[in-house]
Amino acid sequence: MNDVLFLDSGPLGLITQPQRTHEVIAITDWLKNCLVAGARVVVPAIVYYEIKRELLRANKTIGIARLDAFVNAAPDRYVPLTDDALRFAAELCVVWLNYFTDFPLVHLRGFAVQNVWECFHAMGKAFAVIGTELLYLHDGHFRVSSLARMQEQRVVAAIDERGAALSLNEPARPAVSARGSKLIVKTETALYELIP
Repeated sequence: MNDVLFLDSGPLGLITQPQRTHEVIAITDWLKNCLVAGARVVVPAIVYYEIKRELLRANKTIGIARLDAFVNAAPDRYVPLTDDALRFAAELCVVWLNYFTDFPLVHLRGFAVQNVWECFHAMGKAFAVIGTELLYLHDGHFRVSSLARMQEQRVVAAIDERGAALSLNEPARPAVSARGSKLIVKTETALYELIP
């Protein structure tokens, strides 16, 4: 049986970029190798929505064309969003949502809304919820906010295993992504999981 690869917004966003950076070339080569090996690549509707919405907001017409061409390259690549799929996913896990500046922070559990923080600000490209705290990168600094007092933030330093602070400045700015309680930072030389 061949592998089925569900692309998340990180790799899909890189695939749609017209600039040929080292990271874009690496993900494109990886994807080509997977396809040659017989893997089926799928794009969930929610991931397509995330990428397309940001491309539309930024008026990136080339990126939009590349996204649509990639999704339409195979008849079974796009996986539509259905109520059954949402219910199944929600019953399996806890979901935290925050899309850009016009969307509140939302906490779902078992397909039911647990909490909504209307006054919350967008946290950039990634955030992690660890216990009762949020960890995220905003304005070039790692920040921690309590769920109880969302507007109060404290800046924290990211320290590697040698005790050195991770650089957040150009050109060494790290790539940041998150899944649940893990905030992952990728630098040119290493991959880190941040823990408050």
